[in-house]
Amino acid sequence: MPKSRGLGDSIDKFTTATGIKAAVNKATGGGCGCNKRKDQLNNMFPYNNSAGTGKSAPKNRVVGGIQKNGIQQ
Repeated sequence: MPKSRGLGDSIDKFTTATGIKAAVNKATGGGCGCNKRKDQLNNMFPYNNSAGTGKSAPKNRVVGGIQKNGIQQ
C-alpha cells in the first residue's frame, strides 16, 4: 500500500480496512464523493514526509520574530 500523502489517504485506508467504504459505496451506489473529499483533505492536511525517513519534516514557524525549525526554545 502506498504511503499516505495526507489525512484523506489515512481516512481512506481506515474506511477500506474496516469495511465502511464498501458499505457506503453499496448504499449510495458509489456516488458518495469519497475521492473528491479525500483529495480536499490531503490538500488541507498534508503529511510533509521527509525523503525516505517516513517522518514528518519540522514545520518552519516564526515565534517572537525569530524563525524556529519545529523546535520550541
